Amino acid sequence: MKGAQRAIAIVLPIVAIAMALYQLLYTQTLIQSPDGHLITHLGFAFVVVFLSLMLKDTSITKHV
Repeated sequence: MKGAQRAIAIVLPIVAIAMALYQLLYTQTLIQSPDGHLITHLGFAFVVVFLSLMLKDTSITKHV
């Protein structure tokens, strides 16, 4: 499992920075329609949240 956590620890900051760069770029140019922007924004947000939750300590499963 340590290999997976290591991979997530590498991917998470990359996705978060990509999200920030996308947001900065979208404020200067309209890359997509507002609906497309919302979908992209939510997709980035869900991925960041899920990766951060996967990276957290799994102490709940250790007690079961």
